[in-house]
Amino acid sequence: MIKTGYSQSLFKYLNTAMNVQKHFQYLALFGGISLIGLAIDVFIFNILVALSAHIFYASIFSSGCAIAFVFFTSADRLFDSVGDYLPQKFCMYLTYQIILILGVSAALAHIHASDIPLISHQFVLKFLPLPFTFTCNAIATFILLRK
Repeated sequence: MIKTGYSQSLFKYLNTAMNVQKHFQYLALFGGISLIGLAIDVFIFNILVALSAHIFYASIFSSGCAIAFVFFTSADRLFDSVGDYLPQKFCMYLTYQIILILGVSAALAHIHASDIPLISHQFVLKFLPLPFTFTCNAIATFILLRK
């Protein structure tokens, strides 16, 4: 015969393990969606820079395209949030992203202007802030879109 306390703690343990697995699945799927967004971002950024656009403006435009893709794809694929106050959530996400993109774009323009060998190259510049921005975006998306 199993004691009640044991079965409750086992259930709690299994429930926690399932939540951990669910979070890892979320991160893996979000990572895949974000990689596609990154490809869109880098592609547009490099085209604009090749057409002599300023690094700051190229970064803002390419990032804007990518974040819209990531947000709406995540809302649909990860959270099934279509229709659940999605316009309001997107406005909050967009406000957050505007602050993040302006800050990162200004930092990238400053680094590019400093002419530091290798780091100031436009292709390398686009990848410098990725660990920081990916982490921030994963947290923001999870907070805004979870049910």
